[in-house]
Amino acid sequence: MKKLILTLIVLALIGYLYLDWDGAEPKVEWLDAPKDIGAKTAVSLQALDDGKGLARITVTLVQGEQRQIVFEERMARSWQPWKRGTPQRAVAFQPVEALRDFSLAEQAFQMEVEVEDHPSWLLFSRTSTLKGDFRYDATPPSISTQSTQHNIRQGGAEAVVYNVSEDTVDSGVLVADRTYRGFEMARLDPGQRICLLALPYNAAADTPFKLWAVDASGNRSEIPLAIQVRPRRFGRDTISIRDSFIDKVAPEILQQSNLTRPATHKETFLLINRDLRQRNHSQIEELSRRSASNLLWSQAFLQLSNSAVQSSFADERTYLYQGQEIDRQTHLGFDLASTAASPVEAANDGEVAFAGYLGIYGKCVILDHGLGLMSLYAHLSEISVALSQQVTRGDPLGRTGETGLAGGDHLHFTMLVQGMPVNPLEWWDAAWVRNHVLGRLE
Repeated sequence: MKKLILTLIVLALIGYLYLDWDGAEPKVEWLDAPKDIGAKTAVSLQALDDGKGLARITVTLVQGEQRQIVFEERMARSWQPWKRGTPQRAVAFQPVEALRDFSLAEQAFQMEVEVEDHPSWLLFSRTSTLKGDFRYDATPPSISTQSTQHNIRQGGAEAVVYNVSEDTVDSGVLVADRTYRGFEMARLDPGQRICLLALPYNAAADTPFKLWAVDASGNRSEIPLAIQVRPRRFGRDTISIRDSFIDKVAPEILQQSNLTRPATHKETFLLINRDLRQRNHSQIEELSRRSASNLLWSQAFLQLSNSAVQSSFADERTYLYQGQEIDRQTHLGFDLASTAASPVEAANDGEVAFAGYLGIYGKCVILDHGLGLMSLYAHLSEISVALSQQVTRGDPLGRTGETGLAGGDHLHFTMLVQGMPVNPLEWWDAAWVRNHVLGRLE
């Protein structure tokens, strides 16, 4: 009996030692570790262990004789040998922000990462080390204005040319809290950038404008930008919505937008006019981020041939249903009417950024003209261009129609600056285009 008990104990001990053995070393790698580090720069890494699991991750910053731990985490493990600890851990931290009593100079430094796993047989743990070379940069880039005499109307646009230092990786203009990116161009001197910006139709007259620049280390500079804001009056309109109109337009819009029709006519209209409208605007903003980084056009934009204006830019529309107000939206474009199914021409040279069905806009074409500038053609009955196609000013894009949320055959046309709708009147005006955009590039 004693021999049996002893044998069982030995077998249990052997089983424990077998289960608890770990022959694998932990591994560690950088996930995102830019070589230029600023005061707020985040660094991330990933540690893995296929054996008993991770026990500790320690990151030490070293510069000269100075050393300090900037990140440390310990992970527990179950006492049961057949259960693993943490097999994988991704961590992110700001090394400079974590420093205390460390005089970090603006020069090279090193980070040492040590990863330890849980021990086998309660005795043997393994460690792996990863080292990386970095440079500390706390000096923000410089930025200054090049062009002068800037003015902008509510709902309008403006172009600014400015200078940045060589270390700048991104820059542009802030209009209140909205960011507009600047672009390099071969026509500009080295270190110069151009930014097309927009002022919302409902922006205050004292809206602040700032130039901004960021370097590879995340250091940021901002300076005030002098732009005179000119107020503008916009129209108002009241539209009565009938069940017959909703029944006419809703089925196609909902089907094309993968939406389910609500129970009532009122809810159906609000889903389209309010919720889908917002979704479509977000889609257009996302599209604008892929605009070409060079100017694709060289003259003023065209208005639809032989067209009359039905609705102007930024008209405030109040929608009535059964005599009661149910919604308010702003019409951010021009409604241009000609004969039914009239040819629609490209307002300027560009590239087709979108050609298809777009919610409230129905069959729609969006042209990219570069530097974040786009033109939109909506409610078309047919589309005659394809995505990524190059077009020239005056080329046919399709024909007018009444697809989407349209009450009759017309073209809804608008201009967009980095996703923000702006008044097309300016872009149809050759003098404005020369004075505010093309002239600044000379």
